[in-house]
Amino acid sequence: MARSVEENTWNGIQSIAFDRARCVQENTWNGIQSIAFEMALSVQENTWNGIQSLAFEMARIVQENTWNGIQSIAFGWPSVHKRILGMGFKALHLI
Repeated sequence: MARSVEENTWNGIQSIAFDRARCVQENTWNGIQSIAFEMALSVQENTWNGIQSLAFEMARIVQENTWNGIQSIAFGWPSVHKRILGMGFKALHLI
């Protein structure tokens, strides 16, 4: 009986140790997976935010350039009109 108790106790200790080791391993693996998932999610979010901010910057730059283009066209028109009128007056003087 003593041997039987000893074996059962030893087997019990081994099974507890095995269960604990398996539990630690699973938790560690799950921890590694969750960290990897979090990092992937973080990278994905940062990438998406980066893409969004890049798109926003590009849209803003295009908008500014368009607006500057419109302003420069608007600014350029009076001088063109002035030149055309000036040429017209010179032509009239020549006649």
